[in-house]
Amino acid sequence: MHVRTLPCSAAQRSCRTRHARQCVITRARAPLPKVDGKTTMPPDAVKEVFGCTVVQRVSRISAAQRTLEGEHAAHPLFKDPLGAELGGPYGMAVATRGLELFEEECGAGLHTYLAVRTYAVDQAIKAGVQELQARFPSASHIQVMGLGAGMDTRPWRLQGLGDVVWFDVDAASALSAKLRKLTEAGAQIEGAQGLSSTTPVPPQYPLLCKSYSTVAWDVLARGAAQTTLKEALTKPATQAHTAEPGSEPAIEQAIAQPAVSFDPALPTVWVGEGIGMYMARIESVISLWQDAARLSPPGGAKV
Repeated sequence: MHVRTLPCSAAQRSCRTRHARQCVITRARAPLPKVDGKTTMPPDAVKEVFGCTVVQRVSRISAAQRTLEGEHAAHPLFKDPLGAELGGPYGMAVATRGLELFEEECGAGLHTYLAVRTYAVDQAIKAGVQELQARFPSASHIQVMGLGAGMDTRPWRLQGLGDVVWFDVDAASALSAKLRKLTEAGAQIEGAQGLSSTTPVPPQYPLLCKSYSTVAWDVLARGAAQTTLKEALTKPATQAHTAEPGSEPAIEQAIAQPAVSFDPALPTVWVGEGIGMYMARIESVISLWQDAARLSPPGGAKV
């Protein structure tokens, strides 16, 4: 198998090598706590991820890893208690075992690769929002588009978002699972129609941006039947989403009819954390960001 990537420094290659090794350890040996001397997966964790794609399972592990950063690092880069809710039993089981192995090899209290990457993207998003606010002072708000968002929790975790309108873009099945977990956890969801009534007052996890909406579009899908990013963001809500079998009506309404629509005339920060590694060709990555730039005003896109 040939893997093509953008040019990188020796330090970046070393970091990627260490991360790859950590991923192999986590996926190969992490399965899970031992019961009666046998490594096994908790039954509720197995049931939780039945039918999930590899990418969706990894997003749950990542969410749990963010929570563990706040609980185990000597000087946490951030705290994300909601990550444990979205990671669920499966994510927490794998992430906890992975952290144990990481600490055995590297020592306790250190930051994992995932934590450092998360923090770096946090800072990039905040800097991008501030730059666009300064460049477009008359804009009603700044948009943030989380492409392949998975179980990201930044709308409930990242301070300083203010008037930002946040969109999570992901496969319909991933969004349905995420919204279900958010409502169960008591997270505030503004802009997701039909879900606000389930949120406790005050919410367990208040929204830190102006509004949160979802767009059903699979970043990794291929084939003639797949809509383009532009089509997914601009087509009428009634045409934008097909309900998942057995899904909850309120959640499907939130996906199909967001209260806030994407506006290509407004400045936008585009986020694609960790999605490039799942794309088979670098041309696909470049094409995605070119499409994002075309959906923003001149000088109004930050990636």
